[in-house]
Amino acid sequence: MDASAGSSRYPAQQNGSTKPPTTQQVTDTTERIRAQLRQLRLDDMASLAQQQQIESGNPVLDEQVSWINSSISNWFHFLEYLLYTWGSMATNLFNAKLDLADRFSMIAFASGASIILLVIYLWCLISTNPILVWIYRATFGRFSGGLGLVNSLNPHLFKNLTHDQADAAKEKLSAPPDPSEYQARKFSLDIAKMLLQISSLMYERSNEDTVKAIKHIQAHIAKVDPLKSKVGALSLYNITPPFRDATDQPGELFRTLVGGKNLSSLADDVVAFERDSRSTIDNWASEYGIQYEPVSELASLSQAYASVFWDPKILCESQLGLIDFGTQRGTDPRSFEEWTTDFTASFDPASEDIPGFNMVHRGFKERIFPSKLGSGQRKPWTSISGAIKIVSEGLSQHQAPGTKINVWFTGHSLGTALATLAYSKALVSGEDLPDNVVLRDAYLFATPITVDMATRYHFDDKMFVKDSGVPRTMWRVTNRDDFVATGLPAFGDDDSREIDDNNLFGFSHLGIEIFMKTGPIASKVQGNRVKTYGNFEVHITSKFTQDEIIAQRQAAEKDGLTLWKTRAALQLIPLVGRLAAHATVNYYDQLDQIALLPCVDRE
Repeated sequence: MDASAGSSRYPAQQNGSTKPPTTQQVTDTTERIRAQLRQLRLDDMASLAQQQQIESGNPVLDEQVSWINSSISNWFHFLEYLLYTWGSMATNLFNAKLDLADRFSMIAFASGASIILLVIYLWCLISTNPILVWIYRATFGRFSGGLGLVNSLNPHLFKNLTHDQADAAKEKLSAPPDPSEYQARKFSLDIAKMLLQISSLMYERSNEDTVKAIKHIQAHIAKVDPLKSKVGALSLYNITPPFRDATDQPGELFRTLVGGKNLSSLADDVVAFERDSRSTIDNWASEYGIQYEPVSELASLSQAYASVFWDPKILCESQLGLIDFGTQRGTDPRSFEEWTTDFTASFDPASEDIPGFNMVHRGFKERIFPSKLGSGQRKPWTSISGAIKIVSEGLSQHQAPGTKINVWFTGHSLGTALATLAYSKALVSGEDLPDNVVLRDAYLFATPITVDMATRYHFDDKMFVKDSGVPRTMWRVTNRDDFVATGLPAFGDDDSREIDDNNLFGFSHLGIEIFMKTGPIASKVQGNRVKTYGNFEVHITSKFTQDEIIAQRQAAEKDGLTLWKTRAALQLIPLVGRLAAHATVNYYDQLDQIALLPCVDRE
């Protein structure tokens, strides 16, 4: 989020003066925001613990399944994927609206995706083997800089953002909307670098510690009789007391489920469980003067989650605003279940959750707007929008009346698919956001297909409205032939095709794609020819000159902070290269080399 203050140097205080808040006031406000966000998340974790208890009938989560059982379960996931994908292909193969080339593409996709997913299954089988994991940590893991597997190819990734670059990003994030972007959209390289660092950071949290924390909460929840409990498609406020009232205020659901005993101690225990696993994120945030808190586990005990980042300096400097990123963690490369979610193309109606939308990817929708909720459980979108409200209201306390707070969304891989739906909800349901909040752009990296063609048209109608006062762009950044971003069936991206509503190969992407190229070659753009707007130009911009950016890259290379060329070369290997191109480190390495030029159309 950004904030734009009035003409005075400092925001007005409650007593009408223009004196900046004291350091203690800044600290107190930051801690109040953090405390409320943690209460919001405690509700989220408690509801997950309760739902697990109801569904399993066991008041305590089972210990992690063994590697053998997990491998067997993943194999059945793979078989289910084969049955669904090839069954869908056979059903749609003889659709009269498809020509011979379309039919061939469907067969090629089903074959290629099945082979790739088999390779991923074998990778997950190997990479999660306890003995091999121990060997990796004792050998190669010692040279990863303490980073997790996803970012380990470049152990210096999070040192490869200078303070000048971070300040340039925050300055741009804090700027008011630029009306000139209606005709020439500006992709900020400064913003993109900072948000990609944040998206990469999300992989550094240990999911195992979070599961332990939820297990600890569950041990304190009174046993629930699953035969008398409601689990189903319940709306947030259409539930029975005492849980209905508990959803209104952060922390109330947690207090209701736990029973009011040892609440403070239990909350401290949760923080202690996760302290070490979030240290990399906290240290990075502290280095660049921003704050971080996770806000939702996205209705699952798996790896993906949503977080919020903000800049407390908004409290003492006008024109330098809050940075609040609706940040979703992406697909963990060792989580086969999440890979099958990415690869499985299935539609689900979305109009009840996102007005005007038709069909969206079922697996992604269930993570933001789940159809099954336990008693009192919030939908993840409600927690995300609640977090935006908490942060914006806290920061506005010391702001002049009328100050606006900008909201930005980002994510990588699976996280971008979830961020796409969350951003779309914020766009079409503006009443879910506070009046002092302005929805800005989304910077999404490695975005898979998410919606059908009709939904894409409706999104464009809402997104590219002339003279709305806030030109917005959902940027989809793509590296090489990243399979997640480019390898899934996306016939719905082509306006010249006639796609049947039941054709599961008719998925579309949302937003404007930036296909990164190494300078001096111009990057490519696709999706800027929207029906509701016409064509508009896209420019890569930065506070720095091209020569300064090249010098920054050379300095980083000299200091050994960039990705080794031998590791980047993995992207050149057939098939494996398309998976390697998906890695966060390869995205950042390519982003670091694009030129400040107008983009050219990607045919």
